[in-house]
Amino acid sequence: MFYNYTALTDASNLYLGSLHLKTGCYQDMFRGCTGLTSAPAILATTGANNCCHSMFRGCTSLTTAVIPHILDYTNTNQADMYMYRDCTSLTTVPTLPATSLWTNTYNSMFQGCTALTTGPYIKAATGSSYAMDNMFDGCTSLNYVHVTKMPV
Repeated sequence: MFYNYTALTDASNLYLGSLHLKTGCYQDMFRGCTGLTSAPAILATTGANNCCHSMFRGCTSLTTAVIPHILDYTNTNQADMYMYRDCTSLTTVPTLPATSLWTNTYNSMFQGCTALTTGPYIKAATGSSYAMDNMFDGCTSLNYVHVTKMPV
């Protein structure tokens, strides 16, 4: 929708009110919006394949992450994969509420977020292969991440 729209700076008043996300619905929505500093809330409680894949990827001015309130990603592939990849100004990440992850759910989610010093509180208790692979790869300032139980 706003892919590579570099003049966009504030999307905090954009209403993303869908509670049940469809496959690919927010994929790449703000990707490459290098001027974006404020993101909209994501009210969703259920997800689908690729629903938020690369949603804010490359938003280099974004400082605060917003996370969907989806608790169960079972049978949902690549839902939040690359969601904040290369958001080099990202410093604040809220709790990741999901307790059940699936293949590549959070894979590379914060990869390349070089300003991130404290990672999110991760509640995931069950998961599938590669659920959190490379999640913080390239986060050169990262000092701390709290994980309840790492999925296997």
